[in-house]
Amino acid sequence: MAKRILSFLKSEKVFFFGLFTLIIFLFKNAFSIRFFQDDYFFNIVSKADSLKDFLNFFSPIRTYSFKPIPTEVFYFIIKLFNNSPLISHIIVFATFFIGLYFLYKIVNELTKNKLLSRLTLFIYSISFIHVFQLYWLATYQEVLLFTSLCASFYFYIKKRIPLSIFLFIIALLSKETAILYMVFLVFFELISTTKEKRQINRSIIIYILVSLIFYFIYRYSLSHVMALPNNKINISNIRLLINNSMWYFLWSIGIPNFVPNFLKSIFSPPLPIFVEYWKQPDFRIYSYLYIFQQSVFVLSVITLILKKRLSLKTLISYILFSVISFFIFLGPLLFSYHRWMIRLTVPLIFISLVFALVIDRLLKTGSKFRWVGFLYIFLYLMTSYFGMRLHESSSLYLLENKISQRAAAYFTKNKQTILKHKTIYFIDMRSKTGQMGNHSITLKNSFFDQNFLDYYFPGKKLKAYYNFESLKIPEDSYIINAASFIE
Repeated sequence: MAKRILSFLKSEKVFFFGLFTLIIFLFKNAFSIRFFQDDYFFNIVSKADSLKDFLNFFSPIRTYSFKPIPTEVFYFIIKLFNNSPLISHIIVFATFFIGLYFLYKIVNELTKNKLLSRLTLFIYSISFIHVFQLYWLATYQEVLLFTSLCASFYFYIKKRIPLSIFLFIIALLSKETAILYMVFLVFFELISTTKEKRQINRSIIIYILVSLIFYFIYRYSLSHVMALPNNKINISNIRLLINNSMWYFLWSIGIPNFVPNFLKSIFSPPLPIFVEYWKQPDFRIYSYLYIFQQSVFVLSVITLILKKRLSLKTLISYILFSVISFFIFLGPLLFSYHRWMIRLTVPLIFISLVFALVIDRLLKTGSKFRWVGFLYIFLYLMTSYFGMRLHESSSLYLLENKISQRAAAYFTKNKQTILKHKTIYFIDMRSKTGQMGNHSITLKNSFFDQNFLDYYFPGKKLKAYYNFESLKIPEDSYIINAASFIE
């Protein structure tokens, strides 16, 4: 039976159809996520009434991040479809699927191992980490970065340099961290050079030059972005580097994103707030599954090495390559105070490769080992499922979407009445329990302050005030209970 399953999986079309279907099923809630936070800002800056306006999207002279394709161009396109959440997310998933295809081609090209390529793709693609890239439209930059870099690298190893350079530029127009790709290429060339091939690919000079050009293009906008407290880079803080490195790595192997909230050090007991997290059924189920899954993995590695079914040298070489590449693509972000799981989009590829190597050996080593391999795949699928459910909540995307849905319904229903006033005032009122909430703080963050107004009331002159920062209600205000969008 195991051989039949393996034979069935040899069909490339069946594999991709099954994998893409599974991804859509696991992340299906993404398709209903509406605008929130940065989306409202990108809706404003993506306006273009002429070719000149459109070309201005690519001007690096700005006070916000220079990412013209996944911000201005992407939001300009989805406006053509009336900002449909479904169509917007179809574009995101289609881009992600293209990237997965190129990732498969890369691993297959370098290892000549189809099973390893497919396992790498499976481990990578259904990781719960992708909740942070596939749900929020503002994080399309990460998806486009992943796809363009994978495509660029594939054509690089196929020696189709002009096309590879073009795709690298697409990546650079997607996110500034694409510049780290040049560092990875140098590293890749160094480890690929053998005694028979001592000469490094000269075309890498072009990538270095392109990276330098974009470094200067980025400088103006980054000078404004880095001025914000959360975005500051402190390269002299070694403790911050070690702490960030540890958490990014632990996240990549399946530790939930909220664990730092109750575990300040892996050498100390969890804080009392851990009890509140443990009350969540999904967290308990995930934890038990994860411990079982990792136990199977560790025992499999030890057994394969002892049985000489997996070379220790091979395992170490994969681990070294993956860990170094992992940290290359994190780069200066390791010195940032703002730690966010979204940044693992590209680094996660390399961790997935190591896990896939072990499963590959299990599936190719006798019937007993093969069934252990299938057991691990099943456990990984289950932990990913519960991890996805867990992070839909911990990411606050579902809460943000509830606010967005209620706001859309409310503003549509009361639009004409609201437009008779000059201002909107979000007031914090006592709840049914008699306690005063601070829901206006949540709304200001979700609405991105004033930016939501242009989305719901395009072309109208309105101003929003929030109770927590303005106790006095301005004259001629339309008053809204902030809690009505949240509770």
